[in-house]
Amino acid sequence: MDYLSPVRYIDVIEELSKSKYLRQGDITNFSKELLQIAAITLGCRRSNAWLFYKEQAILNSINAFDRETETFSIENSLSRNDLPNYFNYLTKNKIIVSSDAVASEMNAELIQGYIIPNGIKSMIDVTIRSEGEMIGVICFESVESSRKWSVADQKFTQSLAQLFSLTIETNQKNSYRKELEKLVNQKEVLR
Repeated sequence: MDYLSPVRYIDVIEELSKSKYLRQGDITNFSKELLQIAAITLGCRRSNAWLFYKEQAILNSINAFDRETETFSIENSLSRNDLPNYFNYLTKNKIIVSSDAVASEMNAELIQGYIIPNGIKSMIDVTIRSEGEMIGVICFESVESSRKWSVADQKFTQSLAQLFSLTIETNQKNSYRKELEKLVNQKEVLR
C-alpha cells in the first residue's frame, strides 16, 4: 500500500530541493529537515542519517528523528567490526529493503542491538553516494506494523539520498573555498 501518491513524493522532493540548508551545505539542519518530512511523508515512525568515517569502518549518526515523540537524537555509532555482513550489504547495494526486518538475512547482525530494542518491523536503508563512492546511509523504519515498501517508496527514498549527497558536497566545496581564501589572504600578508 502506498501511503501517498507519487505526485506527493515529487512535491516533497521539490520542496526539499529549495531548502536554504541544502544550498548552504548545512548537513545538520538539512538532515533534520529531510528526516522529519520523510518520516511524515512515508508514514514511518523513525528515520535517520549516518555518515561513514575511517575508510568506511564506522557509521556515525548525524541525526535520528522519531515521529511519535517529534524528537531528534544521535544514535550510537555502528562498526564494521561488529556488523561485517551488514556493511558488506551496504557496499554491494544502493538500497536494502526489508519488509520483515527481523526475518531479513541482511539485518541478522542488527536484530539484538538495534531492531528489537527499537521495535522495528520494516525498514529501508539507502546508501548516500558522492562521486560514485558510498559515504553514508539514510534509513526509514516502520515501528507500528510491518510494511511492504512500494517501488514509489524506494524511488522516493533514493531521491532523498541524492539530495542529502548534494548537501554534503556543497559543505565540502564551501570548506575548500574557505581554506583557499585563507591561503590567499596569508599569501597577501606575506608580500
